[in-house]
Amino acid sequence: VKNLKNLLNSENISRICIVTHRNADPDALASTIALSSLVAKLNSKLKIYKVFPEGIELISKNLVNELNVDLGNVLISNKDVNYNELCDLIMVVDTASASQLAFLANVIKSRNYIIVDHHDINDLVRSSLLNIYHHQASSTSEIVSLMSMSLGLSVEPKIASLLIAGILYDTRFLRVSVTDVTFEVLSWLIRLGGDYERVVSLLTRKDTPYPEKVARLKAAIRAGIYAVDNYLLTITCIGAYESSALKGMLDLGSDIA
Repeated sequence: VKNLKNLLNSENISRICIVTHRNADPDALASTIALSSLVAKLNSKLKIYKVFPEGIELISKNLVNELNVDLGNVLISNKDVNYNELCDLIMVVDTASASQLAFLANVIKSRNYIIVDHHDINDLVRSSLLNIYHHQASSTSEIVSLMSMSLGLSVEPKIASLLIAGILYDTRFLRVSVTDVTFEVLSWLIRLGGDYERVVSLLTRKDTPYPEKVARLKAAIRAGIYAVDNYLLTITCIGAYESSALKGMLDLGSDIA
């Protein structure tokens, strides 16, 4: 984090692009917005763009609308932008492989980039200029929260609520990938004004769109089921709503999807 702080104050960096995976889920949304706020606090002169390839999931849109979050400078599915000219530095958030970045996959192949991520396996870490990578963290939202905590910076109540949503979403409401640090972070976010009850209400609201329903059902139809020792593993193939489809597999009984 100290290295990141120094890098962001380099004379040759004036524009930052913070990029996350396509169809951003609540963790990707929250960590992107919170990281953008953190970067702005570290260097208020920077121009910051948030890039959401192929947009954000419906549940993420609901969070933005219901929590009245200002997204600021956002680029969505804009293939016509020359990102090599636009971005002096690219930060890749909550993304484990280049394939998740859609049309931006080719951009980062020839660029220096920073990784902020929590996934168990990350193919982008090795080639990154700098990585803040912790595979034991519950979510990237947890990592970004810890970054703010380590720098002694607070977050606004709306962003605190978003970060709570990111943690709850990726841990399936604190059922998986949780450590004592996760609860410390949640406590910190609540003290800063994060609205835990409202976030739970928004995340549990049942308004799944038709295309997402189709994707979840296709994932179920195409799933192969494998017994690995005492675990049930399902592998499926899907082209959209991957996060939702895999969570559907877990809800059906898979130990690993």
